[in-house]
Amino acid sequence: MSRPFRLILLAFLLFHAIWQPAAAQDSLLYNKQWQQVDSYIRKGLPQSALAQVRQIFTMARKGKQDAQVIRALVYMTGLQEETREENATASIKEFRQALPLLSNPSRAILNSMIASLYWRYYQQNRWKIYSRTAVAGGPGGDLDTWTAADFHKRIGDLYLTSLDDIKLLERTRLSAYDAILVRGNVRHLRPTLFDLLAHTALEYFANDESDLTRPAYAFEMNDPRLFSPAREFTRLTIHTSDSLSLHARALVIYQELLAFHLDDPNPDALLDADLARLQFVRQYAVGADADSLYLQALNYLTSRYGILPAASQAWYLLASAYNTRGLSYDPWGDTTHRLDRVLARRICEQVLQQKDSSEGKLNCFNLLSEITRPEMKFQLEQVNLPGQPFRVLVTYRNLETLYLRVLPATKSLREAMESGRFDSSLWNRLARASPVRSWQQRLPTTGDHQTHRTEIKVDGLPGGEYVLVASDRQGPYQSANTLEGCQLFYVSNISYVNEGNRYFLLHRSSGRPLAGATVSVWNQVYDNQNRRYAYKLVSRFTADTKGYLEIRDTSTRPAGSFQNYRVEVQWEQDHLFLQQPIYRYLGVTGRPESPDTSGELRIFYFTDRSIYRPGQTVYFKGIALIKQPNGNSRVNAGLTTRVYLENANGEDVDSVQVHTSDFGSFSGKFQLPSNQLTGNFRIWDRQSDDE
Repeated sequence: MSRPFRLILLAFLLFHAIWQPAAAQDSLLYNKQWQQVDSYIRKGLPQSALAQVRQIFTMARKGKQDAQVIRALVYMTGLQEETREENATASIKEFRQALPLLSNPSRAILNSMIASLYWRYYQQNRWKIYSRTAVAGGPGGDLDTWTAADFHKRIGDLYLTSLDDIKLLERTRLSAYDAILVRGNVRHLRPTLFDLLAHTALEYFANDESDLTRPAYAFEMNDPRLFSPAREFTRLTIHTSDSLSLHARALVIYQELLAFHLDDPNPDALLDADLARLQFVRQYAVGADADSLYLQALNYLTSRYGILPAASQAWYLLASAYNTRGLSYDPWGDTTHRLDRVLARRICEQVLQQKDSSEGKLNCFNLLSEITRPEMKFQLEQVNLPGQPFRVLVTYRNLETLYLRVLPATKSLREAMESGRFDSSLWNRLARASPVRSWQQRLPTTGDHQTHRTEIKVDGLPGGEYVLVASDRQGPYQSANTLEGCQLFYVSNISYVNEGNRYFLLHRSSGRPLAGATVSVWNQVYDNQNRRYAYKLVSRFTADTKGYLEIRDTSTRPAGSFQNYRVEVQWEQDHLFLQQPIYRYLGVTGRPESPDTSGELRIFYFTDRSIYRPGQTVYFKGIALIKQPNGNSRVNAGLTTRVYLENANGEDVDSVQVHTSDFGSFSGKFQLPSNQLTGNFRIWDRQSDDE
């Protein structure tokens, strides 16, 4: 079975629950035929399966078996996903033609499914749809001419039509259909067909994509009463001149849904719908007091329902709100919410003491793990003075002691770190290395689960190359839970400044010229034998009495390319060989142009908005430019690079490979995670480290 087919079946699976059962004899007949269909699919015979499904559809239509009609439509759509041209359009037509064949409540189901098909088509073709303009006389039957507004109006109308006969839908309970329903663990939250169709419609109405073309009188959630308790909320009148507002329609559906469950003896369905309503209102509410109103509403629910398992999600949302507010803590600015993450932790610990399993309990477990997770990173100067103490800046959270080791940077360690593969083999190698110094450092205790910074002292070291390793535990670093980091650094009195290929060599502490210092140039070349790039010594230069020297061209690369090299400096007994490569643009003569500004690669990024919500899609574009020696820039066509999405913790959570066009541009998209820490995300690439 193809993947799209599985997706369609999953999307419509719950709808199978409300089909009217056929007579026992008919059910056996249909079951036998569906078994034959599934057998064809397992054998990879989609055409045979399709022929069988069409027979079932014809028989079900004549016998007025709504369940079998809908099921056959779903199968026909899936089986032709990869073989029929314009399958989405054809499927919509087939579903619409079947509407007169059905009676309610089955017709309500089919309207909801048709809306879902339109919405799926829109999502798959939105880039083309956004560029269209309205056609005189309104949209016709050709979806290729529909604008975004046309799609949203049709989809919204279909979902509303599916909820026309609310009383009938409310009376149609799902419990009578257990024999044909694949039960999940949330049946009690969707006890009737109305619940099922209403929540399906809300998934669409709660989105904000139609706001791309908002009218001047667009509906805004600026009424604080939208956060009122459920009974008061159901009595509100939703005023708007924006008749097409999806958000206004969603609020009305929430009112109907909550009113239906207000007096339920079991509050589970009511709580589930009410929490969804509050999250929706908070997401789109305008006004400075939205956060406080949201917290007030959650506090009301948790105080009213206490430790009921159904209320655990309310407790989780309350803890999550406190945790999010705690992220605004600024140790050098607004410290108002410093302890809010402590409040969130206590709430989660309280929920985890409950005996019953629930969604809220699982969410609290994950949130507590996030709140209490230790974090650490450190920074130090790349080059430090011999024999002089130096400082390390440590950024940490939920950490009391740091274990540090200074290792000699052997050639194998340098190469392993230079490769960028910070995997288990590197950490094992670091663990086996004999340190020249090791110690433990107590960090200031905060107890607030916030991120803090402190500087620690490292005693002076003789000249050389070293690796500083920091960890949250002592001993071998084999555990997957170990928090550790490493950084290569140098101890030397040598320094230099350069403009292009002209260098001045200076004493790092006194600033005096390093007369007679030698500079060795290592060019990057491809090693055919080992099938990898390596650096080869190609020339050596000596500084004059003023510490000055000019690196003359040693490259055989063609004009218009880059030279990648490193410089190694030797002065008396001191030595400095930085690992960072230097790039030079080779001009039309194939030689470095002077002054050489290194032909700097820059990639500029543009996103479709500046603020996103968890789970949203970020659409980005980029343009790659090369800064030329004359100060101008040119586009970098044909560049292939990988673009990364980095989360608020500085972790890469996704990546995509891009290729620049003849105009140096590219585009892509990322799906933001919906269950991670919010904050500042960035899009970047390793070639330019731009963002």
